[in-house]
Amino acid sequence: MPGPGSLSFGTISAGSGALPFPEGDPGGLRAAARAADRAGGAFERSAGALRGATQVDGEWSGQAAQGFATARVGHLEVLRTSGDELAGVAEALQRLARTVEEAQDEVRRLAWQVTTAEEAADRAQADATAAQGRATAAASALMGASPEAMAAAQSASDSAGAEAGRAASAAADAKDHAEQVRRNAERDAQRLCNDVERQDSSTAGVVDAAASCMAPLGGSEPGVPPLPTSALASFVARKYAPIFRFDSDEDHFPDDVLDWIAGERDHSGDLGEATLPFTYHVTEDGELQLEYGRFHPFNDFPDDPGFSDHEGDFEPFTIQFGRDGRPSHADFESHGHTRVVDWPDVDRDAGDRRRPVVYPSHGGHGNNAEPGRYDNDRPGVVRDVVDRLPGGGVGDHHDEADGQGRPWNPRDDVVDARQIPELWDDREFGTVHSFTHPDQGPPPDLDGVGDDDRHEDPVEEWDRPPGVHPRG
Repeated sequence: MPGPGSLSFGTISAGSGALPFPEGDPGGLRAAARAADRAGGAFERSAGALRGATQVDGEWSGQAAQGFATARVGHLEVLRTSGDELAGVAEALQRLARTVEEAQDEVRRLAWQVTTAEEAADRAQADATAAQGRATAAASALMGASPEAMAAAQSASDSAGAEAGRAASAAADAKDHAEQVRRNAERDAQRLCNDVERQDSSTAGVVDAAASCMAPLGGSEPGVPPLPTSALASFVARKYAPIFRFDSDEDHFPDDVLDWIAGERDHSGDLGEATLPFTYHVTEDGELQLEYGRFHPFNDFPDDPGFSDHEGDFEPFTIQFGRDGRPSHADFESHGHTRVVDWPDVDRDAGDRRRPVVYPSHGGHGNNAEPGRYDNDRPGVVRDVVDRLPGGGVGDHHDEADGQGRPWNPRDDVVDARQIPELWDDREFGTVHSFTHPDQGPPPDLDGVGDDDRHEDPVEEWDRPPGVHPRG
């Protein structure tokens, strides 16, 4: 077998004909799997060596420090990902080897069944031919028998004729059986070949994905420029892109913020067009912060219709990487309040443990670490707004986040905000239309909630400088 994705099929002799047969060398595939496994281990060891060799003691700040820390995490992630992907390639090649080997063994068994059935049909036909010859001879003897031998000759002829009839019937049954065995064998052999083809295609996909993940390493080849920091950051951002599980009552979903800026105002949002902008910072301790900003066209708090309803909102979620280049904790921001969760305690996708799961609340879209009902009587933007409303507050404000609504898996929709002029200006997010925040003046009268004059021009900036989310 030349390799995954280039499978060929042949035939194997089966009686008077042939059956489709999956070509391939299971032993060669297993040898390739062992080589991929060894290469994956080498990448893991290289990641460990790089982590130790690039450890910086003491404080280091400035643009070079930011670029170094980002590149360090990016290259570590490339190495770890390459190791993981090659381990996946090894497993896929082993599965393909088993599939090919088992299919070949089964097709050989089917060919033996066809051959055996056809040989039995040939023998039955030979027996029928012989029995017919004996019946013909007995009939001839009967015609020439003397009166004294007539009774015995008649009995012999009848017996030979009956035997010939039984033999002919058996031969017909054996022929029908052999034909049925062949039809079943051809069907099953083709199914096995199709199974091998599907497994081969799946394996090719795993190999292609591994090659894609390892593409950043191409910068180490002579004459090839190193991968820029922004590309490494994008690589890490995609690998760790959160998965969002919305509340079952949610009806205002994320959208593409550029469409919104361009004037396409749909309050319901469109997950099919939504993007997930991200940015990254480096703390004074040299730790990378990777921040995602989910954009919602409209906030609609369910507890009090009109309370804090507004257009245009970024909902930040941050992953903090430690000095070792691995995630240390995640920051779930909800209405100005940040909950810090240690990385081992973060709910993550069962199929990809790099990817955290976030539970946005219904209407207000605050980020939560697990499903539940959350009291907003806590420090943050919502609490400040409530305290400044006439009468000291309105209603009992809670967030509902059951995680049973629509999911959003934005890995392929992650975009670097630094590369988008409409989003990035002097390292700050801006020009996103939003209703006034408390630090931009008092909230509008409650009677004005939802009116067009709340959506004219105020700007909400998404700016998270280094160290904005302290531990604790």
